[in-house]
This record gives sequence, structure tokens and C-alpha cells, in this order.
Amino acid sequence: MSVGQSGGQNFLRVTEGDFLFADDTSIFKSGKDNQLSANIINSDLNKISLWARNWKITINPTKTVAMLLSKRLLLICWNFQIKIGNEFIGLSDHHKHLGVWLTSNMNWKKHIEEVSKKARQR
Repeated sequence: MSVGQSGGQNFLRVTEGDFLFADDTSIFKSGKDNQLSANIINSDLNKISLWARNWKITINPTKTVAMLLSKRLLLICWNFQIKIGNEFIGLSDHHKHLGVWLTSNMNWKKHIEEVSKKARQR
């Protein structure tokens, strides 16, 4: 794990290929073994927690979600748990990320519904 600066941004490098920036952070892992991916993410989250504690930054687990993205969602069992410290992170089938609604089954239905609903309110 290393901490540095790139383009004026502070970052925490957790694992090869992961750069996490302050304020709104996402960790993505891909693989065929859900448990292995969950173990890697949990390891990364432990490193982030230690880094945050050292910098006096509070992470709010209630504002954090875990998602499994797959076109084969019906064939995949949610057999993993993600934690920050001792608190479990809730699993979600959808999440708004940078204005775009992501869904576990990777379709645009939720995003289109939310954008349409917002447009009707105006």
C-alpha cells in the first residue's frame, strides 16, 4: 500500500490497478470466483480503513453498498460478505454512481425510469 499525489489529487494505492480518490470512491473487482473477489475487496477495505484512521477520516458504512454485476445473475449465488472494520456492507441490486443508475443485471431499465421520473417532475 502506498499513498501519493497525482495531478494534484491525493490517492491511496491499495492493490495493483486500484487508485482510490477522496470523497466518492469505488472499488471494482472482476473474476469468476465471488468469494475470492470478496476476499480481495475486504483486504482493500481493511487497508483503506487503516489509511482513513491515520488521516482522521471517517468512513460511513451506511453510505456504502456492495453490488454484484452480472448478466448471469440468476445463476450466481450471493455467497459473500463485504465489511468495513466490523460492520457489514449491505448488498444492493442497484446504485446511483456519478449520475448513472447501475443495476446488478447490467440493463438500463432503472436508469431510464429514474431519468424519466425526474423529467416528469420538471
